[in-house]
Amino acid sequence: MAPVRTYGKPKSRPSLKRKSPDGGPNDDDETHKKPRSTSTSGPSTTPHDVSQLLDDIPDPVAPAPSPGKITKRMLGRSKTDTSIENTPGPSTPTRRTSTLPAVLTPTPPRPALSRTASQTALNKRPSLTGTTTKRTYAGKTRSFLVELPVESLSADGEQPESYTSLRQRWGIDMSEDDPYQVSSPTRSEGSNDESSTGSPPRRAAKVKPTRPPMNPLKSMAELRHKGETRRFMDEVGYLLEGINADAGVGLRRTSALEISKQLCDAEFFRRAKAADFISQTYDAFVECCIGNGKDILLEVVFAFFCCTVSPDSSSLGDIARRTSQPSTSQSAPSQLAHTLFTILQSMSPTTDPLLATTSDATLRKKGLKKNDQVILKSIRSTVLKCMDTLAVSTATLLTGTLCSLPQELLYTDDIPNLLSALQTYLPSSDVQTTLNLLRLLDTSLLGQWTAGTEGARESLEEARDEWLLDGLLQCAMRCERQEKDEGAQSCLDMVLRVLVSLTHRDLEWCQGVLAHEAGMLWMMQMVGKVDRKRSGKGKSRVNGNVRSLVNGNGKAKARKNVKVEDVSTEDDGAGTPSPPSPSKRKTQLKMESELSTEEDAGSGAARLLDRLCLQLGLLTNLVQEDADAKDALRDILLDVSCEDCRGRCVCAEPTSALNVLVKVYLHQQVDLGVRPERNGKAMLNESEASFLLGHLAVLFGLLMQGSEENTDAILSGLENAQGGARRSRQKMLDGLVDNAEELAAFYDIIAKGKEDSEDADDGEREGRVAEGVARDVIAFLRGL
Repeated sequence: MAPVRTYGKPKSRPSLKRKSPDGGPNDDDETHKKPRSTSTSGPSTTPHDVSQLLDDIPDPVAPAPSPGKITKRMLGRSKTDTSIENTPGPSTPTRRTSTLPAVLTPTPPRPALSRTASQTALNKRPSLTGTTTKRTYAGKTRSFLVELPVESLSADGEQPESYTSLRQRWGIDMSEDDPYQVSSPTRSEGSNDESSTGSPPRRAAKVKPTRPPMNPLKSMAELRHKGETRRFMDEVGYLLEGINADAGVGLRRTSALEISKQLCDAEFFRRAKAADFISQTYDAFVECCIGNGKDILLEVVFAFFCCTVSPDSSSLGDIARRTSQPSTSQSAPSQLAHTLFTILQSMSPTTDPLLATTSDATLRKKGLKKNDQVILKSIRSTVLKCMDTLAVSTATLLTGTLCSLPQELLYTDDIPNLLSALQTYLPSSDVQTTLNLLRLLDTSLLGQWTAGTEGARESLEEARDEWLLDGLLQCAMRCERQEKDEGAQSCLDMVLRVLVSLTHRDLEWCQGVLAHEAGMLWMMQMVGKVDRKRSGKGKSRVNGNVRSLVNGNGKAKARKNVKVEDVSTEDDGAGTPSPPSPSKRKTQLKMESELSTEEDAGSGAARLLDRLCLQLGLLTNLVQEDADAKDALRDILLDVSCEDCRGRCVCAEPTSALNVLVKVYLHQQVDLGVRPERNGKAMLNESEASFLLGHLAVLFGLLMQGSEENTDAILSGLENAQGGARRSRQKMLDGLVDNAEELAAFYDIIAKGKEDSEDADDGEREGRVAEGVARDVIAFLRGL
């Protein structure tokens, strides 16, 4: 009889043979094997009793009845159906059989491991909570290693609600204006009925909550931006970790310097701004307690970092508004501004680490060792290279950042620190730092800073009596002699602005300026020099966009616009250009110099006009607040053409300061009387002359009120005009009245224009006050 066919070949199993004491196999193990096939021709072999070998295994369960056709078909399937549940329970492996009916004989279950033993094994693992691993990569800043707080983790299977469901729940797409209202999709009853007829495992599986789909509303640009930000943070994360407070001193300095250096690159700055890397770097500086004076080099790098961020107003405003303490006020004091003022107060031209003139002995006194000086050289070279300059100081970096800050973030409580720095740098040659400090002082005097305690005003009064007034005037006189230095000229104009603000409605400041003899003499000399330059009688005349130089014969030679490319090359006849001849090259360079001079003429004319207006405004404040100023100006004698007189004029033919003002008035009348073609430049010059005439008319009226001597001196000077032609007294008074009325109308227009602006109260009030002063002067002049 043929053997019974089985389903597949039996798999190999590990041998369960037991060795006998003599090393041979045990005979009882042979009985454990089952025959591969059944034959009727061979004798049957009775198996040995092996029940003693596996005493720990419980008795097998009674065999189940023979399976039917459906059962056979189900057993033949692969057990990979998704509806099978993973319910915990003891594993029950099946025994391999040679025939199909023997499959239903189950194998006794193996004993499960003890839960207590497993728990004991887990408890024996060493604890890792107290140890930290030093990573050699970016560490915590990498996007896939960021430690998230426990409360922010959602439960298993939970996802944030999608935008689609939020729009449906809030009815955004169900407005009356939407012509295409789409209802939310719902399941049909047929699908529910079909699912109910399925097998129990499938029905149970469908009850499980499914994860909502990914949000499909994110655009590719948003995803690309998010990925770029993550890659950027992975690249620079190690630099950010290097500034942490627990890092080494050298690592903090080099990491901060590298970040500041990279921020000078426009592309890196853009990526850093998008990833909020700048704010994180600032927070790292704050954690290092920057500004406490313990690490001077790190403070220098911090000043460089702030200077690189300052050109971008939004980024600078973001870090300036980050306060250590929460505040509900929008104008809370800025921690950044206070830190910068604190560092600035400790700096001086002799102890600034960035300046090459600072000696090694001074640096050692500041706590810098020999190794620190090597790092200092690296910092100095990096700053000079990025700033593209030959010399720069730490104070320049600090004050430049402070000038770039929004004015509402500056607090008046920092004015003492500002005055301390100004006292240090006013006598120095650091013009740029002095200019920045004067700008900060000017904005604070104009009331643009947030008000704090009353100590700021007291500190100003103390500084005025001790050093501030004399320091400002000495700085202005020193900068006025540096005519070719653009920074010095800007510093001179800023000193005049500060003096105008300080003397406005302040009798003590006006008395202090009048008591400074050298300052008053210099001021009147400056008025005469500026007027001579504008009228063409000085070294040069700047009028509009055309500059005329006076030659040796006293005749003005006007420059013409000549195209430089007309003489740039020559043709050698073969069609190829050749370099110009030396004579033509010299002519070309001369014309290029003249053209560059003409381009700067417009800015020079505007500067002269502003400077003259500031000087007249300062004189008006002095005369309006202090009655002694009328006699003081009349007693000042000077020669405008002399530049050597300092403190007191000793020239042979001096003149009174009142005559200097009269000449300025007459020069403006000449410019107003000459009316060339009515183009834009001519109209601009006419408006400037009209404003100056009105301002001088009001100043003359204030000088003549209560002083007959001043009235006679001014009117006698005005009677002689245009080459000695005498004019009647009444005609001169009528001209003063007309000019003063034009100025009053001008202030009236300014006051009305300020009504709709944000600072309407202050602007309108100042305009009305100036208009009232002009009206009083008009009434006085008409009474004469």
